[in-house]
Amino acid sequence: MTTHRSPFRWNRVVIYALLVIAAAAYLLPVYVLFITGLKSFQEVSLARMWDLPTGLHFDSYIKACWAARKKVFVA
Repeated sequence: MTTHRSPFRWNRVVIYALLVIAAAAYLLPVYVLFITGLKSFQEVSLARMWDLPTGLHFDSYIKACWAARKKVFVA
């Protein structure tokens, strides 16, 4: 019995590569938002946007949660 092997299709590789690139471009702002939220106020700048935070600072998230509970904007 011979096994029929499907031929390698470059168009499928190209489609999957484009899908991976599109997914990365779609999720990039979410990554930047999350990483910036973990930074301290002194670490936030356009020059250091891609740097990882030096520590885990959840102050921004805590402040946002309390403001949402009180339904007030906290600057």
